[in-house]
Amino acid sequence: MSDQLSLAEAFLDPRLGTNAKLARIDELIDWGRLGLLAGKLRQAQTGRPPYAALSMLKALYLQALYDLSDPGLEEALLDRLSFRRFCGFALDGGTPDETTLCRFRLAQAQAGVLEACFAEIGAQLSAKGLIRTAIVTSARTQDVEIAPMLICGDEAAVYADRGYESKVHRAGLLAQGIKDRIMHRRHKHIAVLPAWQQRRNALIARRRAPVEAVFSAMKRLYGKARTRCHSLAANTADLIAFATVYNLRRATIIAAG
Repeated sequence: MSDQLSLAEAFLDPRLGTNAKLARIDELIDWGRLGLLAGKLRQAQTGRPPYAALSMLKALYLQALYDLSDPGLEEALLDRLSFRRFCGFALDGGTPDETTLCRFRLAQAQAGVLEACFAEIGAQLSAKGLIRTAIVTSARTQDVEIAPMLICGDEAAVYADRGYESKVHRAGLLAQGIKDRIMHRRHKHIAVLPAWQQRRNALIARRRAPVEAVFSAMKRLYGKARTRCHSLAANTADLIAFATVYNLRRATIIAAG
């Protein structure tokens, strides 16, 4: 993706297509490293040249940021100069259609590229309060089953609700020297929690409450109240893209003070 202006862009007022939010995100990280990750997939040997992988990747992030469908993203890339500039599509060049965008997203998801880009962006950002890990499963998978995979290993403590309680999980945290802040729950042997466990749960709930703001934003602001795709791979791509743009957006807010 070249920074050189096309002939058509050279005659435009530089203020056209400016978007302060996208500009802050664009300046936040080294996109070249993401371009290397996105470009690892084998390119087609025949047919017209593909769009730059980084441009396509940034288009997927715009889709997540503005809660756009594939047709909506295709239309926005044609219509909005700020979107073209953010992605690196020249004003006098073409932009991908919805089918191309869909195929690119699925190919990147199946190859694990979106997860790799999410990790790379997380490594570049040093701000606190960001999403560190994200795992998408089918509805048949219980939260407690994937809990160990969410641990990075450098946590001082892990705060979690009742859905993550298990003896194995608690023992795993102890073995890693991580403080156990998992809420207690009632079961067939304990119909009512002792007063100390109720108090402990209340203290944990207060501390972990800010985490719920992420899920609230995901549903209210980013249109993720329900999944929109038919396959786990496609839904994983959708939600990993959300987690990525959430971190980028939040990092810009934190940086602004």
